[in-house]
Amino acid sequence: MSGCTQTYGSIARALGASKAWLPERCFAAMLAELQALNPALELVEPLVGNPVACRDIRALAAEARAEVRPLVVDGSAIGVEGCAGVRLGAHVELIALGDACLVALSADAERVLPGLRERLDGMDAPSEERLAAHVERLAQMDEAWRRRSDAAQVVASYLRCHPSVRQVAYPGLKGDASFEVAARTLQHGFGPCVSWQDARDGGWHKLCCTAEDARSQVMRLEEELSPRA
Repeated sequence: MSGCTQTYGSIARALGASKAWLPERCFAAMLAELQALNPALELVEPLVGNPVACRDIRALAAEARAEVRPLVVDGSAIGVEGCAGVRLGAHVELIALGDACLVALSADAERVLPGLRERLDGMDAPSEERLAAHVERLAQMDEAWRRRSDAAQVVASYLRCHPSVRQVAYPGLKGDASFEVAARTLQHGFGPCVSWQDARDGGWHKLCCTAEDARSQVMRLEEELSPRA
């Protein structure tokens, strides 16, 4: 049991939370539990849209706290290391893990979600074997976040210099509209998704990079864009 306690404790600390749980509930079911406690809940993903942009979690959290309503960060596409939503001021961060869901709470989450800790304590927890599998999955998500972010940084820099591209939106590029927000919101990279505007028709395209070698991804883009160069 002490090993499990240490595991939950390290996850909570990484997210800036007072406590973390891993109930055997899917993301949708866990979100429904929170909404039942307070329908005014706002769910926020850190990276959204096309052109891709980074939401200002700290500013959204300040607004939510001033209005005494819950702010929940969806970290499912990022993992534990990519965005410490609770440390930025959110009441809850959720990370989907198939039929389970990581839940991390701020110290004052009960103020806007009364009874949540008691509910979480009463939910089925994973066995030690399943907990180990979930922790391994979280580690894989963190590694993928770093590698995909590194690839996206290369791809964004390449696209910014391409004659067929009018402009590029990527939070990791200095000068991007989201750069300053992303720099204080995201950790260990700026995410896998890059948006670019076609110089010919003005349309926006979006690529979500993989953990594959960045050069291979750039070469495929070159083949796609070269007829328009």
